[in-house]
Amino acid sequence: VDQVFPVMVGYLPLQEDFEENTTVYRCVVHLYQAGHPQIQQLLPQLLRAFAQVMGTTQLTEEIQNALTAMVKDVHQKFPQDFTNVVSSLPQEQAEKLQIAATL
Repeated sequence: VDQVFPVMVGYLPLQEDFEENTTVYRCVVHLYQAGHPQIQQLLPQLLRAFAQVMGTTQLTEEIQNALTAMVKDVHQKFPQDFTNVVSSLPQEQAEKLQIAATL
């Protein structure tokens, strides 16, 4: 996982094979919930990817809800990381994360 996960995150958001989003994002959420040590290091990349796919047809409702819950948790546990990422995003993407964080 330590070698594969950073590479996988580098390919997010997926540009094709969107049906793989369910598996990929389910894995991300699972590793986050398990407290995997690489997750915090990769939070900026993950949040940027989430901002691009949230609210699109690329995600199932289940994964959309899981990402929303994760964004909310990241906002609470890592507020500075969250703020840094949001401030670096285009307005539309930043708003997606801000809304998810307050749901």
